[in-house]
Amino acid sequence: MIVNLVVMGGMGILYLMMNGFIGTWTEEKPLPGVLTILLLVLGFLILSFFTHLQQYKATYGLVYREVKNVRISLAERLRKLPLGYFGKRDLADLTETIMGDVNRDAYSGSGRQDRCS
Repeated sequence: MIVNLVVMGGMGILYLMMNGFIGTWTEEKPLPGVLTILLLVLGFLILSFFTHLQQYKATYGLVYREVKNVRISLAERLRKLPLGYFGKRDLADLTETIMGDVNRDAYSGSGRQDRCS
């Protein structure tokens, strides 16, 4: 939501710049100062970068941290199983099933988080 406000702020800066330029044609006002325009654009770019970075970390950092915790807990649970369990199972199938489920959860979680922010 904050990212959307920053983008709207950028449109506001663009509107003010265009209003200043059009004012020079219609009302014979002086051109807006180049330094003012550069400072506004630079401020917008810095603010936009940090808000998008924060949104990225909140979206994907949260999901992948949770995936890491799930994988660690699965590894701990598998470590506690007796070795005879693995002799009866196909290890490739077991690995594919577990990792596929976790990857599927990670993929769906990252998309869901992105749409909610």
